[in-house]
Amino acid sequence: DITGKSQPLNKADIDGKFHNFVVNYDGAARTLTVSYTQASGKVLTWTTTVDSSYQAMAMVISASTGEATNRQRFKLTSFDFQEAATVNVKYVDTTEHQLAQETVNYPDGAYVNGQYTTKQLIIPNYRFIKMDDGSVTGTKSLDANGTLIQAGDNGTVIYVYVPEYMAVIKTVNETINYVDEHGHALNTSYTANPIHILTVTNPVDGTTTTYYSTTTTSMELDATTGKPVDSGWVLGNSQDFDAVTNPQIKGYTVTSTYAPNSDLQHVAAQTVTGDSSDLKFTVVYTKNAPTVTTESKTVNETVSYVDQHGHVVAKQHT
Repeated sequence: DITGKSQPLNKADIDGKFHNFVVNYDGAARTLTVSYTQASGKVLTWTTTVDSSYQAMAMVISASTGEATNRQRFKLTSFDFQEAATVNVKYVDTTEHQLAQETVNYPDGAYVNGQYTTKQLIIPNYRFIKMDDGSVTGTKSLDANGTLIQAGDNGTVIYVYVPEYMAVIKTVNETINYVDEHGHALNTSYTANPIHILTVTNPVDGTTTTYYSTTTTSMELDATTGKPVDSGWVLGNSQDFDAVTNPQIKGYTVTSTYAPNSDLQHVAAQTVTGDSSDLKFTVVYTKNAPTVTTESKTVNETVSYVDQHGHVVAKQHT
């Protein structure tokens, strides 16, 4: 009873004989077709599309004459079918949060012994890492493509993704110059071991995590956790340059320094954060005043009197 598709039956068909009545359902196309051959040989056909493609179905044959009576007989000459079979597909992150939806393709139809195919999706801000081994959803994923081995639900294909973590590295240096009051260098500048700062961003929620190191600049991240692979990185909010003792320079005395929290003996430890730039400090020395000393000494005069042979001829005069 589909609007515009009803067809009248011929009274000549009520002849007590069997007439061919064929019901065909194409599960792949979801098309239901009914064909009826009249006594005259004319074939009447009705076609419709079933909305729910993978729902279990049953065929029921019934007849009714209302208040009238009639002998009604059915003879099944053939009944062929293929058992419906399906799989599900999921795209989740490591917290089992669903990221996307996609349909399964059944090239041969959704039948037992038929094939199914799924595809890995490109999901913005995420990276595919594996088919679920049971560690994410508690269920091991089916192969991405395979054979429908049993009727009904065959299981689920589970693609697992993680955020496409982004890493940025910067290096902060500390330099200390030692000069006189005129700006002339008095000593070799001090250069600290640089502090490297690695900032890892989760593109999904925008959160950032900062790591510090003085031994590595490797930016390799664990694909699942987003953490640095190199053990030289230390998670933290800051790291310090060590305090540095000002060198002693002969004839000079430290009179000022521009390093924060420092005194005339040391450049204090300096804290570095992700926002820090290179640190450059100057320690100023002043030349010491000259030292005045007083000395005294005694000068003596002695006169000796001798002849041509060196013999003393008179007493020495002092």
